Order: sequence, then structure tokens, then C-alpha cells
Amino acid sequence: MRAAHVDAVSRRFPDLKIIMAHFSNPWWEEAWKVSYSRPNVYADLSGGTAILRSMNMWAEMFAPEGKIIEQSVKKLCFGTDLQFLGGEEPRLPLYIEFYQKLLDRINAPQRLRKLVWADNARKLFGIK
Repeated sequence: MRAAHVDAVSRRFPDLKIIMAHFSNPWWEEAWKVSYSRPNVYADLSGGTAILRSMNMWAEMFAPEGKIIEQSVKKLCFGTDLQFLGGEEPRLPLYIEFYQKLLDRINAPQRLRKLVWADNARKLFGIK
């Protein structure tokens, strides 16, 4: 899921809508640039290690010096790749808390929060 490869695909197929899983872990800076600059690329922060990183890192990525970069935040989608069957301890609340903390930390307005929590996924999957 290297962001550079997603970038190449997004350029070749500009009508293809792409959700870049795991924010291209560990190439987060690349992922930010690709999701920011490509209109057909969205991203989620799923995947175990994102929630283990410093909230300062994430806040600085989406709101450097406290100034939110809406173009990048509006391309985020809530996501998780957790297993709900098979004995794994439920971690969904941790991911919900992580996204909430990030959106609070960068002072995301309600309209951006709606995009992240549901509206981007609805749009991408054609759900009304």
C-alpha cells in the first residue's frame, strides 16, 4: 500500500476512486501528499500502528502550526480493519477514540467531521 504506487495508479485512472488503506503505513508523509493532491484518492487511518503514534505527529500533519489544511482532512475516511469474529478483543472503541481525538485536536469543523465519519464513504460507495 505504498502511496507512491497509489499515486501512479490514480494518475493513470483519474476516474477511479481509491481509498488508500492504513494511510500507506509507514509512508505517512507520502500518503498525505497523495491524498491531498489527487482528487480521486482518499485515505483511512486504519491498521494497528497509526493509533500508537503520537497525536502530535498526526495533528502536525493535518494542521501544521495549528492551522488546519482542509484539503487533506476532507479526504479522510473513518476505517478499521479489525476482526469482529475469532476471539480478538474488540478494539473498535480505540479507533473511534483515536479519530475523535485527532479531529478535536485539529479543531475540525462539523462539516469535515461528517465527511470523515460517514459522508466520504457514502459518496465513494454510492450510498444514499
